[in-house]
Amino acid sequence: MCGSHVFASFLDFSTAFDKVSYWKLFHKLLDDKIDVGIVRLLAFCYSNQQARVRWHDNVSAFFTLGKGGVLSPLSFARYVRDMLAQVASSKIGCNVAMLVACMSTY
Repeated sequence: MCGSHVFASFLDFSTAFDKVSYWKLFHKLLDDKIDVGIVRLLAFCYSNQQARVRWHDNVSAFFTLGKGGVLSPLSFARYVRDMLAQVASSKIGCNVAMLVACMSTY
């Protein structure tokens, strides 16, 4: 309603994918009917990420990378999709469209 209090909460998802259970993600992908071969490839890539650094003529030894990768934003979006849908369907919170309608009546 117009004139009601609004409380906001912000989440920093910048490192959230580091906390994701890859195996839950892979099961969600399989539930979405993603080809088993693709999920197996992702599972291998996420669990065996290695790199090395080349600086001019020097090359480092291989080292294991932390979690993440080029697909991390898309993977994280799939991981939290069910939770976000559940929050959206709860109808709890501030409706921005109603706020705009309230403000236009002044």
